[in-house]
Amino acid sequence: MLMQSSATFSHSAGAELQPSLATSASAALLLGVESANRERVSAILSDAQRLVGENPGQALELLNQAFALLRGREQAAPEPTIARGGLTPWQCRKVEAHIGEKLGSNIGVEELAKLVRLSMSHFSRAFKISFEVTPYAYIIRKRVELAQTLMLETEKSLSEIALDCGLSDQAHLSNLFRRSVGTSPNSWRRRSRQERSYVRPVAERASQAAYV
Repeated sequence: MLMQSSATFSHSAGAELQPSLATSASAALLLGVESANRERVSAILSDAQRLVGENPGQALELLNQAFALLRGREQAAPEPTIARGGLTPWQCRKVEAHIGEKLGSNIGVEELAKLVRLSMSHFSRAFKISFEVTPYAYIIRKRVELAQTLMLETEKSLSEIALDCGLSDQAHLSNLFRRSVGTSPNSWRRRSRQERSYVRPVAERASQAAYV
């Protein structure tokens, strides 16, 4: 048998995990893995290799999780340690990028938790520590920001903007916008465009004067 079921890594097993060790472990672990688990184990090992230099402890724990999967005891596998009580840097980047790409569609907490291989409760706590708001509040904030950009940069109607931001209709957008910004989308759009039409010429004249 390639490895005994008791084989695990721990933080005390070595002072530092080298990339060559992670690569060797990856090759060994994938031997004999059933096709159903191969993709998941491979993804975990890829993350472990990427984290070797940035966070060796996190890499070791991911290797532990891969061993547990091979033993058929996935439920017993420890979830990745939350850095400083929150998400790790790579988890933050992955979640931010995913939310940014999916603002036009439904985004669930379960979906985000699976993305970084955490339970929903674990993910929600870690997310709030890292971003200082709940996942739901963060998504709403990003949707409102996208709506503001579209209101300033395009001539789209509010109903079109609502759909582009993953909201059901104009009323949904108006309610969220008013709670977040303190005014209606139409009022904000009108005022912001007026301010922009005034500020831009002033800025251009100031720039020209600087070269006189």
